[in-house]
Amino acid sequence: MRNASDMRIASRLLGFIALVAALGGCSVDPVRTENLVPTAAVSGKKHSATVSLDASNSTSAPLKVNDDQLKQALKDAITKSQTFSQVIDGKGGRYLLTVNIVKLDQPAFGGSMTVTMEVGWTLKRADTGATVWQESINSTHTTGMGEAFVGVERVRLATEGAVRNNIASGLAKIGQLNL
Repeated sequence: MRNASDMRIASRLLGFIALVAALGGCSVDPVRTENLVPTAAVSGKKHSATVSLDASNSTSAPLKVNDDQLKQALKDAITKSQTFSQVIDGKGGRYLLTVNIVKLDQPAFGGSMTVTMEVGWTLKRADTGATVWQESINSTHTTGMGEAFVGVERVRLATEGAVRNNIASGLAKIGQLNL
């Protein structure tokens, strides 16, 4: 029979192994669509026209925001901010807003994780195809150790924040347009 000291050592070793396995095998939730929508009010004009959306991510970032997530986040943000009177699914809006993530830099390791991104925004009249506004918008977001222990979780939160900041900037710029 083992003595009490051996049992304590074995118990601690098993606990340590379980902790390492839990941390090493942690799965991280994918980017959450609801976290991509700006929480603060977007300033600017509230256009009475309708808009259709086209959204894409042409990057190969490890923690990717998929096209449907980006489109839904844009739709929710436009509806919440009332930047346009309504988002029309498919074609049929007076304007077509195309948003494409062209660059998404995510760190592989570190304490604070800063994600930077570049997104191409284009607003066209649906009837003529004429470009009303086009701009490349850069945004960043940093998530610190105090917000999430696991590094990949910090990258996810920083990615969500960078997208959220970009959407807020894009809609604020559209709010300055005379449509």
